[in-house]
Amino acid sequence: MNPAPTLDNVRHNFLPTFPGIADAHQIDKLAGDGSTRSYYRVLSGKKTYVLQTNGSDDLNYRRFLEAYGFYANQGIPVPKVLAHHDLSRWILLEDLGSDDLQSLASYDHILHSVKLLRHLAPVSVENAFEKSWLAERTLDEARFVFEMNHFIEHFVEKLAGEKASEPLKKDLFELAARAARGPRVFCHRDYQSRNLMKGSQQPFVMIDFQDSQWGPALYDAVSLCWDPYFVLGEDEREELFAEYLKSLDLKTLNANFQKLLQDEIATRELKEMLILERFVKAVGSFASFKTTRGKDTHLVYIEDSFRTVAAALKRAEPLGIRFPTLHTKVGEWLKLAERQGWSRLT
Repeated sequence: MNPAPTLDNVRHNFLPTFPGIADAHQIDKLAGDGSTRSYYRVLSGKKTYVLQTNGSDDLNYRRFLEAYGFYANQGIPVPKVLAHHDLSRWILLEDLGSDDLQSLASYDHILHSVKLLRHLAPVSVENAFEKSWLAERTLDEARFVFEMNHFIEHFVEKLAGEKASEPLKKDLFELAARAARGPRVFCHRDYQSRNLMKGSQQPFVMIDFQDSQWGPALYDAVSLCWDPYFVLGEDEREELFAEYLKSLDLKTLNANFQKLLQDEIATRELKEMLILERFVKAVGSFASFKTTRGKDTHLVYIEDSFRTVAAALKRAEPLGIRFPTLHTKVGEWLKLAERQGWSRLT
């Protein structure tokens, strides 16, 4: 087991490669993200740094550094890695403070972060990513089926106390298949407001990027434009998505992505399927905080999430896509959410 960070071992581990840590005199633990990672703010002289520890998780330590190198080489804004120590698996990062996009949410701020995604779209980025061992993972149908099963287990069965019917499973697994049909491109993988921090040189920078992988085109844009952590009207979300599409330089995209964007119906269909997949997955995650950790913190997002699912189901109908059992159950789960107080308004 790795020792907890102290002033002595922080200085010992980082001083050879980062002299700025020599005057470290205070370490404060920060709120964690529920993973194997822990975060600390280190005060050294008049400056502050963030220490990320990874426990015994060598894979995620190496994945983080590999992803950081990829993003930094592509000129994509991320927090600067100041030093790292392989034996302890500790990483010293620039301190961006505590202001994320969720706390600073405004239309203009969200629009800026939507437009950041154009830096991830070009073929040159995809080609560089393909050479990284990060590219071995993919957001594909198998992954989406896993996420639908996670939703069934943690929301349907454990939180709602129901047994998932075969027709419901059929709808969810068809949704997983449809969401995975788009051309694959490079994806951040969890591009939402809690993973965008106010930057020192850029308005916002991307964090939590170590799970980057191949995924359906539009996945990241849908993740932010239809972010469950802030409230926007559907018209505003559609406007943001349209701004993302306008920000893309078609000449720099791969042929399959270009072909998708030239087909308005196919683009709309993939967008709606990804909204549905992301929000069903999100409800499963919100429920799992309660069912696995006993935390109620994310239950407040369930009602709004199901309203977003209901709206996407309605928009999919004119496209000839229907999930009848899911549609019926969402109506029932909305009433359940109201009764249980799984809402921001309670």
